[in-house]
Amino acid sequence: RGLEWQEWTERDLFSVGSLVLSLLMEVCDLVDINKSIRKSPLLVPTDACLDWVYDHNAVMELMSPDRMPCIIPPADWVTPWDGGYYGARLRRRTPLVKNHRRNAERERLLEQADMPVVLNAVNKAQRTAWQVNLRVLDVMQTVWAKNLGCGMPRSEPYEFPPCPLPEGHDSSTIEKDSPLANAFSDWKATMREMYTMERERLSKNLALIRTIRLARELSEREEIFFVYQLDFRGRMYSATAGLSPQGTDHSKSLLQFARGKALGDSLGEYWFVVNGANKLGEDKVDFDTR
Repeated sequence: RGLEWQEWTERDLFSVGSLVLSLLMEVCDLVDINKSIRKSPLLVPTDACLDWVYDHNAVMELMSPDRMPCIIPPADWVTPWDGGYYGARLRRRTPLVKNHRRNAERERLLEQADMPVVLNAVNKAQRTAWQVNLRVLDVMQTVWAKNLGCGMPRSEPYEFPPCPLPEGHDSSTIEKDSPLANAFSDWKATMREMYTMERERLSKNLALIRTIRLARELSEREEIFFVYQLDFRGRMYSATAGLSPQGTDHSKSLLQFARGKALGDSLGEYWFVVNGANKLGEDKVDFDTR
């Protein structure tokens, strides 16, 4: 009280951050500094850190769940703020129309809107029952456990090639255009590419692990349901992250309708094989050819 806050300078921020980082590295093995390629040091997670993330991700999701699938049909939308999730906290965070920024004019228009056709369409989507495709889940878990990489990212890290320079050799002393200089240049290019691949692998793996874990958790449910929202253009999206009919290919492949219906010999089968042709890249010819 009575004191004025003084903004920290970049030097202050850097000094405090460096101290915190050094203390962190002294007491645990969660992060490391990689100096092998970049001129400026690169902070990277250690294997122990990644293992900790994988092991504790499930626990944290259960302690603080986000927008999960529902095990009973969501509440029908009757107004833009009344419907979807049953819990008060989640319902406040999940209105019918996504609104990342508070906009009084938009909220006023929504309050005055009369859109029974729109609400009926969203409610029908929310009443559609799904279930986990156990056959696909079993295959995905096997591919993951054996690191087969078939249609999925690698579960194990890439192996980086060793540096061609002798131990302790200063790269600045290498003679230009020499065989060693060329080998070192090729190695750096390979390492840059592999670091990018490894970062992408880690990012995809975290999302995939969450998807598989959520599917496994819901695998014994005969029916699951999804809350739907609209964006400001009226397009409909599942509010659930990780596992949803509009998620990644892995996410969509893990779901099937709980009450399936025959495709039929005419239109159902026709559009099914058209979609198959589209998936194989044959999407420029007419429908009958597909």
